[in-house]
Amino acid sequence: MLPVPTPSGNPSQEWLASVGDDLMHAIVDASPDAIYSSSIEGNALSWNPVAEQLFGFRASEVIGNAIDRFLPEEVQSEHARRLQDVQREESPDHIVAKWRTKRDEAITVSISSHLLRDASGKVVGVLSIARNLTEALRQAEELALKENALSPILFT
Repeated sequence: MLPVPTPSGNPSQEWLASVGDDLMHAIVDASPDAIYSSSIEGNALSWNPVAEQLFGFRASEVIGNAIDRFLPEEVQSEHARRLQDVQREESPDHIVAKWRTKRDEAITVSISSHLLRDASGKVVGVLSIARNLTEALRQAEELALKENALSPILFT
């Protein structure tokens, strides 16, 4: 349970410092997106509950291991390129990728990655946020098919 902020409703610096890690864990765990991080060497540092649900791997399976072990072959070369970008302290590109989960389900994910820096500004890893686009793409395709089917009727 997190402490309550100041009576004014505005969090003070002291309050933020007192809840720092707990607040960050609560935010990451409550996110509707998969959030995971890896070291500059590519070892998984964190893996939130949505990442577990989306990709099918438990945090205990992933954390501490090379993250590329959990990537489908189709995205391993892209991951290696992105890791090289991170090691050069370049922000990785946003990508949309086809993915196979541990359960061998085909999904499409949007992955946005950001450099993680220590207090001195040195890059120490990467934070990635993945959103499952599979259902939204399916619905868009279904709508397009319906619109195409109705088009000859409406415009004749």
